[in-house]
Amino acid sequence: MFQKGDKVAYPHHGAGIIEAIKEKRVFSEKKKYYVLKFTEGQLMISIPIDNCDELGLRSIINKRQASKVLKVLSDKSKKEIIDYTERFKINSDKLSTGNIHSVAEVLRDLNTGEKISTREKRQFSKAKKILISELVYIYKKTEEEMDKKVDKMLN
Repeated sequence: MFQKGDKVAYPHHGAGIIEAIKEKRVFSEKKKYYVLKFTEGQLMISIPIDNCDELGLRSIINKRQASKVLKVLSDKSKKEIIDYTERFKINSDKLSTGNIHSVAEVLRDLNTGEKISTREKRQFSKAKKILISELVYIYKKTEEEMDKKVDKMLN
């Protein structure tokens, strides 16, 4: 179980902090919720504690793990050529897992230097936002600094 102040990662929004643990009544049943505040803007969401594992809530990674994730970005190994529809689905599945290594793979694989579709540009932006939000907490840097570091690793 997480505590107030813990830094966590949530698949669809990136990294945030548990601001509170609150009890809410839903359909005459009391449930406990984590209240998460994310690095980007003023976004706050509540996640039922009972379902947090199913929803992919996890602790943020450590520096050693982050170093491995950043190496994924610079791995220029030959990628299998697949069509847009299949590639989009594969990347969507990777983003929804909450696995930060998979998020880094999406960034790397979409950073081909070739033209990509508007939908893939959105995927790229989402993956980058999720990765940077976690790196900000790990390295105690600003979003701008981590954005530059990610760009450097990609190129």
